[in-house]
Amino acid sequence: MIIFVILLILWLFYVLYYYLIYRKRYPKGPLPLPFIGNIYHINPIDFHQYLDKVGLKYGNCFTLFLPAPTVILTDFEYIKEALQTQGQLFSGRTHRIPEILLQRNPNTGIIISDGETWKTQRNATLKIFKRFGVGASLMEEKIQKSIDKMLLELNGESLEQIDLEKSLQLCVGNVINDLLFGFQYTNENASELFHFIAILKTHLKKITSNPCTLLCQSFPWAVNIPLIGYFGYTLHKQNIDKYISFIERQVFSLISSFLETSEPTNLVHAYLKEMKEVNEKLDLENLVAICNDLWLGGMESTATCLRWILAYMIHYPDVQRKAFDEINSLFPIRKLSFVDRNRLPYTQAVLNEIQRHCNMNPFLNFHVCTEETQLFGQRIPKETTVMAQIWSVLRSQEIFEDPFAFRPERFITSRGELNKNLLNKNIVFGIGKRSCAAEGLAKMQLFLIFANLIQKYKICVSGEKPDLKPDFATVLSPKPFFCRLEKRNEE
Repeated sequence: MIIFVILLILWLFYVLYYYLIYRKRYPKGPLPLPFIGNIYHINPIDFHQYLDKVGLKYGNCFTLFLPAPTVILTDFEYIKEALQTQGQLFSGRTHRIPEILLQRNPNTGIIISDGETWKTQRNATLKIFKRFGVGASLMEEKIQKSIDKMLLELNGESLEQIDLEKSLQLCVGNVINDLLFGFQYTNENASELFHFIAILKTHLKKITSNPCTLLCQSFPWAVNIPLIGYFGYTLHKQNIDKYISFIERQVFSLISSFLETSEPTNLVHAYLKEMKEVNEKLDLENLVAICNDLWLGGMESTATCLRWILAYMIHYPDVQRKAFDEINSLFPIRKLSFVDRNRLPYTQAVLNEIQRHCNMNPFLNFHVCTEETQLFGQRIPKETTVMAQIWSVLRSQEIFEDPFAFRPERFITSRGELNKNLLNKNIVFGIGKRSCAAEGLAKMQLFLIFANLIQKYKICVSGEKPDLKPDFATVLSPKPFFCRLEKRNEE
């Protein structure tokens, strides 16, 4: 009886401390329960929509207890202030599930790392990108080579009912593979690539939807519970080995061919050259992790975005016609290059509006505040986890008038030019120091693949129109669909 009374008193003290003191350290938010926080009323499938609704009630900066306190930002100015203006203070990572399920080793590469490791690896990666002309002509050659292969393959296909997912995966995957390892696959020898992509997609979907994983994310000690720990953590770590082994095979096969005196033609050789020349923390473990990061960030997002582009072109044929007319009026025959985008404002507006409207990356990776600070007067304690929800930004009525409408013209000024102010708020690649390192590469791929594809083919419905309601994984992706391609010269 005495033990029960003591436990009850301790429980009451904990509850009073939790509600009267601990919660007050953070921006206000929905009422959490002791121990479990707010997770009792959260559905991971529509988490982004839930956050949007909570933001309408509690403001643009609020706290959810998951059960650890997590500050959610749902407004452009708040996100810009945190990740750009105060970017150095918000550059930390959580080093918890699900982030640690993206790499074999903790604090490696450029996505899940932080501190000096992140600075060193990111600087080395950006230096190599600059050397290879990512966003410039040298990288464009690799993309054009991959596009030529895809268009050549399509020319020999039956185009009445076709699922372009694998064609787009191969096209995008070849660009990344060429950048990292210096070679491209053909349809005939791409089984290894497609096997890797399948493992990767399955892994990414499971770590965001598996109930045991979500439990381990909320309660890190749950990894030690039999079955829950196995299905929520150990099994995923085993899956990591499956797709990391693909990366390692490519990396180690290139080590033997590396010559210090030769000019590097791929990222692996360029990184090895930096290892020899620069006295910094560059090593093979981080090289493998960086290659993995670029596959994770570049493959899935870019290929998925291209599928969204096809789906929207089927749903909005008038928009497709207008983009084609703009391209055809200036470049009726020759292949389009990246510099041509400056003369194609409507085509660029279409790409930006599709990325905004499909909203496929609803929130950015978790950030951690490395020092106590304030956001517009609201205290953010040191070591607080912060999450920027860009889904709410891209659905903001204040920024994008009638935000649920699909209207590429919103990105065009009355003078027929791109609205740069609006483009800067279309933060689909993130913002600040930890924005997507391969943003330039992704933008180049999206423009060149889209523009050259609709120059050659009209994208039409085949059977039912694609469902614009997304499937949920690490990105919001369209459900599988078929389309019909009509050669333009046959119109």
